[in-house]
Amino acid sequence: MRRSVAWLASAALVSCASAPPVVVDVGGLRFEVEVAATADQQRLGLAGRSAVAPGTGMLFLFSPREGQDEHGEAPISVTMAGMLVDLDIAWIRDGRVISTLTVPACPHGDPTTCPLWDSPGEVDALLEVASGKLAEITPNASIATISTDGVTTPVGGSR
Repeated sequence: MRRSVAWLASAALVSCASAPPVVVDVGGLRFEVEVAATADQQRLGLAGRSAVAPGTGMLFLFSPREGQDEHGEAPISVTMAGMLVDLDIAWIRDGRVISTLTVPACPHGDPTTCPLWDSPGEVDALLEVASGKLAEITPNASIATISTDGVTTPVGGSR
């Protein structure tokens, strides 16, 4: 089943700020990220923001839905509709980066006129950070959250 996550700017902003940010380590780089776990948070993403601060970003966790396996994995498509800045994205499966991509902003909020970016297969998470920050990350790099007491947990896969 193919899903589309549309990042749309809207007047009624849905905030991910209700949950505290988490630290992720991807291939030795650390980012403090907001977690977009709900459909509304995923639709909005980072849209409408004039910048993504260094060392920050957003982590999208895809939960199981009809047609997906127990890990919530399925190919997805994303659009940058409403994004004001370019982003680097990392497609993730089972705690490993599948691939990275720099995607250009598409400032107007109409997802039908912005390109779609397809995942390179089954994924269970997506990381967005400022453009250029994932340039040295290679496929198969590990990605994990780091708790305040230093415990690491792989991103995606069984949650």
